[in-house]
Amino acid sequence: MNYFIFDNPNDKNVMKFIINNPNYTAVFPKNKLSSIFDYISYSKYLLRLTSKQDVLIFWYDFLGVIFNLVKKVFLKKFLICTELVN
Repeated sequence: MNYFIFDNPNDKNVMKFIINNPNYTAVFPKNKLSSIFDYISYSKYLLRLTSKQDVLIFWYDFLGVIFNLVKKVFLKKFLICTELVN
């Protein structure tokens, strides 16, 4: 499954073309992530939500880096991160 991960629930209004895309499942936090503890907690939630075969695309690259660190610490596995630039 493909997940598009956001860090702000207010992005639902801006990113409707991704939310309505059947190829992706958009994931939003309940509240805006404002501290490093919020990012770590959200990353742990994403680890429980996803499986090894899933593709995660992070809207905010810092969240991808934090997720990679959390995954490395808790699962002892690596993630290849790529930043898409126009």
